[in-house]
Parts: sequence; structure tokens; C-alpha cells
Amino acid sequence: MPNFSVLFLDIDGTTIGRDHFSLSPHNREALLAAKAAGVTLAMSTGRCLGIVPQQLFDVGFDYAITSNGAAVQDLRSNTCLFRECIPAHVAEVAYRIIRPHVSFIEWFANGEILLAREAYEQLGTKELPPWHTFYFSKGNTPVVESAEQYLADGAPGLEKIALVRFGREIIAPIHEGLKATGLFNLTDSIGRSLEVVPANSTKVVGMRALCRQLGTELSSCAACGDGNNDIEMLQAVGFSGAVANAKPELKAVASCQLPAFDEDGVAYFIENYVL
Repeated sequence: MPNFSVLFLDIDGTTIGRDHFSLSPHNREALLAAKAAGVTLAMSTGRCLGIVPQQLFDVGFDYAITSNGAAVQDLRSNTCLFRECIPAHVAEVAYRIIRPHVSFIEWFANGEILLAREAYEQLGTKELPPWHTFYFSKGNTPVVESAEQYLADGAPGLEKIALVRFGREIIAPIHEGLKATGLFNLTDSIGRSLEVVPANSTKVVGMRALCRQLGTELSSCAACGDGNNDIEMLQAVGFSGAVANAKPELKAVASCQLPAFDEDGVAYFIENYVL
């Protein structure tokens, strides 16, 4: 019998490779072994469902906690089990602070990246992470005429607001403005990107929602991560691992230290602590 009923795994910087798309053979084998042993596999990521790497679907993850805990998807039945949307009036506060600085805003809504037409017309010229570029290249991203209209319509399905690949001089004042309101939980990636969710929204919110569905406790679960948005996740579970490339703050709360993400830290965690 495995030591833990559910394994929660961050994606970027933890489970997948430097290309942000692929699983190493060793990590893949370990995940398949965990699944065969009866462990429930749940990714826990800041990504929305539409930009989750295909290889994670292929390996048989059971659940996806996405947009930093705002949504929980049953991947076996392709049904949404939980979604906690950003209220339109809260999103409007964020928009008033963001819009004077940038016009390319990603609205993570209903598992997709929604764009206002103004932003959509910038595709091809805007610097984006490769997994975002790949998503947009499919040509089926939802587009609304304007962000103002989307907000006036109630911001349906809004899980997260994302600003990606901007200069630090642009992100810094936005970060400070949003922080000053006390309304938001902010994840800042190397000073160039910003993820915006409500103050009470974390990955643990989605994890608790899933555990309620499964009839299990977080104390019987394990988790791995690398970033500051993983701190509460690692604190909430019964046993946790921080990959070698993790933030110092995360290493301080983890139950154990692991090899780096590109040295199969997830496989090491599964083989030595989960199974």
C-alpha cells in the first residue's frame, strides 16, 4: 500500500522539464508506478486547464487544480468539480490599476485564456512564454470585444488575471498598486510576470475542495513544489518535498529536500516517500 492517498504536484519548475512541455522518462515511470499502486494523482498549478501540458494528461493524472486553486477538474470525466470565480467588482479594481500600464491582459476564465480584442490583435508581436504561444496558435482562444464589456457582463468564469513577460519597471508599480488594496494574492515571477487572484485564493482552497469530494484529509496527502505559491500547499499536507531549485522560503517548510526538477526530483519523491 502507498504511504499517501493523494499526490499533489506543482507543474512548472517541479514536474516537467525546462521546455515547460515534457516529462522525463524517469518522472513518467514513477508517476505511472504511483498510479498503479492506487495513488490519486492531482496536479496543482497556476496554469489554467487549457495550457496544461498534454504529457500530463497522457500519463493519467486524475485531477487538475488550476489557476492557483480557483478550479478543480476531474480529468477522468472531464467535469468541473469546483470553481471559485473572481467577483466582477474585485476584478474591476484590479483592471483600474493594471490598464494604465499595459493593454495585453490575460483573463483565465472557465479553463481558457480569454483576451479582449485589443490584446488579441497584439498576438504575434507580444513576447509570450512558449506554452502560451502554443495555446494561442491553435486559434480557438475566446475573444471579447473589450475588457470593459467583459467586466460589465460580470466577468463570467474568471479564475485569475495574468500579466506575462513585461519589463520589471512595468510590473513593479502594478504589483505595489494591487498589494496596497489588500484585495489580492499576488505571485510574481522573476519580476516580469504577475498572477492576480483574490486574497483568500490559494492552491490549498482547491485542494480542500478536492479532498471533500474524495472523502479524505489533507493530512493523508503528499505534495511537491518549487515556488512561493506552493508554500501553503506544502504546509497543508501530511508530507511534502521541495525540489533543489525551490525558493528558500519553500525549502524552510518542506518535510524533505529533493533533487532539482530537471534531475527527476518528483521521481525521487515518489520512489522514496510515496510508495
